[in-house]
This record gives sequence, structure tokens and C-alpha cells, in this order.
Amino acid sequence: MEDSNDNAFTLALLLKTFISKIGIIVFLTLIFYVISIFGAILLLIPTIIGVSMMVLLPLFIEQNEVKESIVKVFRIIRIENIGLFMDLLGIVSINVLLWAGVTYLVVDFENNLLVYITLRTLLHSTLFPLIYFYLTLKYKVEMNM
Repeated sequence: MEDSNDNAFTLALLLKTFISKIGIIVFLTLIFYVISIFGAILLLIPTIIGVSMMVLLPLFIEQNEVKESIVKVFRIIRIENIGLFMDLLGIVSINVLLWAGVTYLVVDFENNLLVYITLRTLLHSTLFPLIYFYLTLKYKVEMNM
């Protein structure tokens, strides 16, 4: 097979690249999600660290090794801990505010679960790219990493 630039590739190479980039994000996100859920019992400190890792890890996945990505994310968490907490609080607040506004618009209609799922999907698909643009501009460009 060849891509648009006439570079040859194989299915094994595609799978290896997928596992080395996206697979690592999915695996580590699951681990940090479990830490966040079980950390909610321990006064939210592991939850905040886990959510911070899940939010910042995709910004540094282009590194050659997973260890480098995790070290850079922990460095940002250590340096920008209060700013990162405020960013996470702002993200959650904007999400809740927009969700309340969108559901307020359709509360008088005859709605079912499909309407709410569609609204939630539209909200996430418009909000999350903006969040990652903001995080990339703030933590990747300012930190010169």
C-alpha cells in the first residue's frame, strides 16, 4: 500500500504506529481514570492529579518514549499546579454551565434519552477542541516543550 505521498507502508507498520501513539494514550487514560475514581475517596487529591494527567498527556504524546511524555506532564503539574487546577475548574464550570443552558432550552419539549445524548454529543464535539486549543497554547507553547 502507498499513501498520498507515494510512501510505502504495511499493515503491521500502521498497527505499530497506532499502538505506540494512540494505544498508549488509551491505556494510560484508563489507568489515570481508575486512579481518579478511587482517589475521590481520598479527598480529591489523586482525582485532581489523575484528571490533570488525562488532560495533559495527549499534548506530549509525540515524544519518542512514553516515559518522556509522563515526565513532561508531571513537570507541568509540578510547576503549574494552581493554574492547572483553575483551568480544570474552569473547564468543568463551562461544561456544566453550557449543559444547563442547553437543557433549559429543550426542557419544555417532549424529550427522550436520544435528545439528551445528541445534545451532549454536540456540546462535547464543539467544546473539547476549544479546550485542547487553549491547553496547547498555554502549556505547550509557553513552556517551550
